[in-house]
Amino acid sequence: MYSFDVPSWKNFKEDEFDLGIYLWILHADKIPPHIGISKHGAYFSLKASGKDVAVPVKNVLQLLRQKSIPAVILKTSENSIIPVELREIFNKYERAEAGKATCLTPVTEIYFSEQQDLILSELLNLLNESGTLEEVFGLNLDENFRGIPHYERKDIQKHLTGLNHVKGRKNISEGY
Repeated sequence: MYSFDVPSWKNFKEDEFDLGIYLWILHADKIPPHIGISKHGAYFSLKASGKDVAVPVKNVLQLLRQKSIPAVILKTSENSIIPVELREIFNKYERAEAGKATCLTPVTEIYFSEQQDLILSELLNLLNESGTLEEVFGLNLDENFRGIPHYERKDIQKHLTGLNHVKGRKNISEGY
């Protein structure tokens, strides 16, 4: 069962990600997946180990290829986010932590100008219904991939609790 059916996706061309706004769903086949966002070639992500701030998208793509990490990358319309620097939003957070911020917390703030208590499927449905989703790209996806697996808020909290106890995790800019 899927929490969000991914519409037909196409393979990406690396140069496409230098311009525009993209919502990144990493480990798209896992519960829960990891969420990041990029704007004009700079990738941002809040993680249990800290955050990725303005990492070049080419570095993210290289890591995804090296580690064969399944990813769904959704282009969203330019006017879909609030007119603020992503760095400004991400600087409000230190890391993702159970009972506090998740990887999706700053992303919802970017799209809605305030924090929203959403899970990925809810965000994707809102963006889809508003006509904000423009294109869907896939990387390292199985040919049978059809959508984001169903999960609940408690799955996110359980995952974060486990990650918050793991030491030594790296950021993308350090090779993950």
